[in-house]
Amino acid sequence: MNRAQRRAHARLWPILILVLLSVSAAALVAKARIDSAAIEAVAVLAGDE
Repeated sequence: MNRAQRRAHARLWPILILVLLSVSAAALVAKARIDSAAIEAVAVLAGDE
């Protein structure tokens, strides 16, 4: 592996880690929204608004 390839890999890893963290955070937020909506739907059906 030459110097240019090593430099490209050194630049690529932090970007990949940031993308992975962003996707994970978005998935957690989406899960929290779905859970919240489900709890609210159950409360409405039970008449507890």
